[in-house]
Amino acid sequence: MRDSVELERLGIPTVTLVTTSFARLARVTSEGLGMPDQAMTVIPHPMGGISAASVRSKVRHAYPEIERQLTGWRPSRARLDPPRVARYVQLKGSVSELQSEFQLRGWSAGLPFVPPTRELVDSLLTGTTHPADEMVWDGVPPRMGILTVELLAACAAMAGCKPEHLPVLLAIVEALQDPAAWYAHQSTTTGTESLLFLVNGAIAGELDLAYGTGAAGLWYHANAAIGYAIGLVSKIVGGSRPPDQDKSTLASPADLLNWTLAENERDNPWTTYAVEHGFGESDSVVTAKVVYPPIDIGDHQSETGADLLNYISHCINQPFVYAMRHQPVLLGLCPEHAATLAADGWTKDAIRDYLWQHARYPAHVYAEPAWEAGSIRPNADFPDLHYGSATLLPIVARPEDLQIIVCGGAGKHSHFWPGPKGMVTRRVDPWR
Repeated sequence: MRDSVELERLGIPTVTLVTTSFARLARVTSEGLGMPDQAMTVIPHPMGGISAASVRSKVRHAYPEIERQLTGWRPSRARLDPPRVARYVQLKGSVSELQSEFQLRGWSAGLPFVPPTRELVDSLLTGTTHPADEMVWDGVPPRMGILTVELLAACAAMAGCKPEHLPVLLAIVEALQDPAAWYAHQSTTTGTESLLFLVNGAIAGELDLAYGTGAAGLWYHANAAIGYAIGLVSKIVGGSRPPDQDKSTLASPADLLNWTLAENERDNPWTTYAVEHGFGESDSVVTAKVVYPPIDIGDHQSETGADLLNYISHCINQPFVYAMRHQPVLLGLCPEHAATLAADGWTKDAIRDYLWQHARYPAHVYAEPAWEAGSIRPNADFPDLHYGSATLLPIVARPEDLQIIVCGGAGKHSHFWPGPKGMVTRRVDPWR
């Protein structure tokens, strides 16, 4: 969508093809990009999961409109000026009335919140040296909202954050803008996607972020508030709300109350995630990743690392994304599982190699149209790959695409978070 707008601004005609179910999302996004009257051809939904003949029929019916727009379309509305961010609004009423008014205006997401008063937001702003009017995100998808430090503080206030949480939130916002995070897709996808934030370093202790029992839940204040605050940024500033903009077919509460946890560095028998990826042990960093709902790996019987890995490999051997994409998945080992593996001499690299070799599924799970579209292709490792093949495929392209952290407390339940996008890490200290 952004590419089409830029081409139109250069005088190059374009037509955006969109199905009926996504027409409203496309229009909101184009308005946010400053072109409210972008040329679009709307095609009856769906385009996926139907026969090739049905696709061709829809294209034939749409072609005259595509041709008309490419040769004769001219904008009938002026381009929009860049959006402005109001410093504050004045509302008067009870807390209940305020909750209702915010809900009516699309400034909340269905859950109770703390009213973001001027006094409270100013208090949050003491958590950073960055000025209140500094723009930290020029275009939060899908409506391309403008996020300033102050507006982020307002969302943080609504979520119950403290001033010291603000640098972590600012680092998360920085990370989500990296193309590898592919946040724009997460905010509009039909998939059941949410965000996961992993914190490493001294900042976790400073904020009392949970890393042990229940760390990925909502009891712990910092974990819950940070995850909720970013969810509010997504829904309020970005406008990622169902049914018109957030197109998740079913969705999940984690789409608003995002996963937030610290790595259990105390009980980690290996190098931490942050150090493994080039950061110092004293660095405070946060890593953001788009994830699907996790799989609980409950193994109370395995006494050896080999038995445990065999079990894990059969828990995660599903085609979460098309075969062998270069995108990471995340294995969160509980301390007891990590201890079993480490005691038997398993390193992170050895674990990755084992799971890459053994967590596999047959190629014939993919329907023929997926092969015709080129989603699954032969490569150097699998030169004879073809439709209907029983060839066993790994869940990721390379062993190093399987990322490993240690998290949680007592018990023998690990988590596997699949997800079709990258992991992006940013330092917290520049945002203090």
